[in-house]
This record gives sequence, C-alpha cells and structure tokens, in this order.
Amino acid sequence: MLLACTRDCYDTCIFRPIYEGGRLARLLPIGDFPTLGFTCARGAADVKRLSSPRRVKRPLLRGERQTLEVSWERALEELSARLKAADPSRIIHIDYDGNQGLLTWYYPARLFNLLGTASTDYSICSAEGSEAIKLHWGRSYGAMPEELSKRPVVFWALDAATSFIHGWALAKRAKNPVAAVDVVWTKTMKSADLPVAVRPGTDVVLALGVSREIIQRKSYDAGFVERYTYGFDRFMEYVDKFTPEYVEAETGVPRTVFYKLVDFYLRRPITVIGFAIGRTENGGDAARAISLIHALLGDPAGFYYSNSGAWGIDFAYLRGLHLAKPSKVVPMGLVGARISEFDVVYV
Repeated sequence: MLLACTRDCYDTCIFRPIYEGGRLARLLPIGDFPTLGFTCARGAADVKRLSSPRRVKRPLLRGERQTLEVSWERALEELSARLKAADPSRIIHIDYDGNQGLLTWYYPARLFNLLGTASTDYSICSAEGSEAIKLHWGRSYGAMPEELSKRPVVFWALDAATSFIHGWALAKRAKNPVAAVDVVWTKTMKSADLPVAVRPGTDVVLALGVSREIIQRKSYDAGFVERYTYGFDRFMEYVDKFTPEYVEAETGVPRTVFYKLVDFYLRRPITVIGFAIGRTENGGDAARAISLIHALLGDPAGFYYSNSGAWGIDFAYLRGLHLAKPSKVVPMGLVGARISEFDVVYV
C-alpha cells in the first residue's frame, strides 16, 4: 500500500507506510519519481503529528466564556441548526486546497451549491495566471516535471529549494545551469547559477524585454512563429519600447545581468513560473509574458505553471455546478472586507 501527501504543494510525496507492533511507525518516501527517496520536514513529522496528544480529535464548540469539547452529534446538530436558520445568501462557504484530492477538495461544494449559499471564486493561488496563459495558448499547462532533469531551468518567482524541493533536486542533480528570478534573495536565488533580482510588480517588464531582445537578435524561431502564431507584427511593435535601458530603469536589473538572462533563454530552458507571481501587481500579465518567451523560441511546452487542466477533469462537475450554483461569488481577495455580509462562515 502507498500513501500520498495531501498538502497543497508542488511535490505530492508518495510514502510506503512502515508498521511496528501494529502501529504506524514512520512513512518511508519511495525512491522513484517524483519523491526520489526524500521528503520535507513536515512530511517526515506526519506520524508524530498523528499520534500527538495535542492533536484535536473531537469537535470544539466556542461559547461566550470558554471553548468546550463536544460530541460529533452535538457539533453536527449545532452546525445544521445554524445553517437552517440563516438566509442562504448570508452563508459563505470558504475552502481551498488544504486537502489535495478530487473528492476531499471539490466534492463538499456540492452541498453548499445545493443550499444556494455564497462561495468564493477560488482565485487566491493560480487562477489569474492560468486564465492569462489561456488567452494565448488555449490551455494553462506545458512542460512536465520530468523535463527539469533534461534542460537548463529558470525558476521565476518560485523559491524551489524551499517549496518545490523535488523539482529543485531534479534540476541540480542533472548539473544543468539554473537561473532564478525573484524579488528577494531566497535560498534558490543564492544557489542559482544566474540570480536575477527584480523589483516587485515589474516581472512583466523584464519578460517583455527578454522577448524584444530575442526579436532584435533575430534569434526567434521564425518558422514556428509564422506557422503557429498570429499577431506577431503587433507584438513586435508593442515590445519595442522595452529596451535594455527601459528594463533596467523599471526593474532594477542591470543590463549586464539582463543580457545574461537573454543568453540563458537562448539555451532553451524550462521555465517554472511560480504561483507567487499572481499575487503581485500585473501578475497575470507577467505569467503570460513569460510564457510567450517560449513561443518565440518555438518551444510551446517549455514552461510549467499549472498542469491541472491537462487531464480532462471536469472540476465544475465535481463541484456540482451542473446542478446548482452559488447565490453569489466573492473574490477571495475581498473576503475579509465583505465578511460582515454573512451570518454564517463555513471554512
């Protein structure tokens, strides 16, 4: 039997459970891809957390003066009573990817959609980047993780050494060059062969500058551009203002470093575009601008952002949206400001 970690993480570690005396003693990371025989500190501590005396094992009900441990029956009765008493439009269901899995994440929304409660737009992580990339590619997925061991890699807006440890291991073990673009000096930036520090919110300027330089050098794949793209002349005209001088002034990236990044891209690397970029000003535009560098290189599967759209899974069906829809949808970034609109918040 194998177990998979359910955290919202790039890696999705796979374990073989080890039992001693009839009890789960430890989780052994499998040696095969993608786990490669190791896991993070949190994954290694899961067994300890499972058996911890501090673990919450029964529902807690908060009263006016204290929080009490109650039975599951009492907790369910209390919750159902509050849901029944409230106007459905004043109930909001808030969840996200704390529990990876098609049933554990998506399926509970069916109940709340049937009740006609409010929902969020599930936009806090990667939605803006996915939609922006779809504008050009019709899809948001590209390279597979296995490619990280075959080519140079650019980790853009992602501290892979900390939060994508197996992708980082694949890249480093292959001994191919690694570049990193970020707004702070992360562990990845400190370990990269080419670190590029950029001002927050200006990644899109840097990416469009790289595209301009590739075009100026006539290093783009003219055959691919002519056969598979449209609007190239307008794009070429648009990026013309993103000169090395302009890029340096806006992003803080010195021209010498900028030219090194362009040269790095001419080696046809894989770019891993981090979800962090979507939490910045111009985040969606930055994600699609970075992806378009690979269009110029004739490398449509050369970037990795999110591959969840690659497998033909009907996420709307899993949430039951074909049967019922939320009474209203609140953008996740505005939940805090609008929380007073609701009498019941189910998280």
